[in-house]
Amino acid sequence: VGYRTYPETTVKGQVDDLVQAVTYFVEKYHGDRIKSTTEGKSITNDDTATRTKPPIVLMGHSSGAHISMVAALEGRLSNHVDAFIAASGVYDLEQQFEYEKIMGVNEISPMSAVNGVTAENLRRYSPQ
Repeated sequence: VGYRTYPETTVKGQVDDLVQAVTYFVEKYHGDRIKSTTEGKSITNDDTATRTKPPIVLMGHSSGAHISMVAALEGRLSNHVDAFIAASGVYDLEQQFEYEKIMGVNEISPMSAVNGVTAENLRRYSPQ
């Protein structure tokens, strides 16, 4: 699934894009699972109607793992996804930012910019 990247959006926008894409696939292949999605809140039908359908599995790699984990921990995927695989994601952004400073790449790192390089944002988007 594609999602907007920096400088077009922030992590919040990336999470919104992911949730929109997951909702699309759930509605397309498991239409009876979701009645509607509004402002990041899911309203679901009884899960008994979907038990005969294959599970929906979300897999994210690197930044995809990071934004998927953020969405999951915010509760925005709980009624959409049956299983989640996160591979090679950065989950402690403060630690990663400090590492990038030591390596001298923090000024060119898109990870820092997309998270709005403040301690509060780095903590907020650190799904650990």
